[in-house]
Amino acid sequence: MQMLDTVLYQNQIRGLIIFWWVLEWTGVMQQMMRGFCVELKTSREVT
Repeated sequence: MQMLDTVLYQNQIRGLIIFWWVLEWTGVMQQMMRGFCVELKTSREVT
């Protein structure tokens, strides 16, 4: 039973890490896309 508990606990931690990683990654992607759009707008205004 103790073994099962540790496995479940490890799975929980792994799930949290993956969840956090996905949030971080999508946040970074959103920032990159926003920066890219801003750069496109400014370059269009300059030309």
